[in-house]
Amino acid sequence: MQFRWNSTTPQWPIMSAILHGVSRDQLMARHKANHIQVAYAPSVLLADKALAAKASLFVEMGVIVHLCGEINIG
Repeated sequence: MQFRWNSTTPQWPIMSAILHGVSRDQLMARHKANHIQVAYAPSVLLADKALAAKASLFVEMGVIVHLCGEINIG
């Protein structure tokens, strides 16, 4: 674990995430990158709204967006 802490910077910190409804292997099998987009929020409801806003913005920019796991938008 110390190696991981020594390998990180404030710009590229270590983050642990819980992805509801999708396993690590399922995520890695679908996506070509080993990182995810993150939206921080003080509640699950606001996190879902932030996810919807961020995904919509990327779609409008022409980026292909794939959402996975348990998502409650709308």
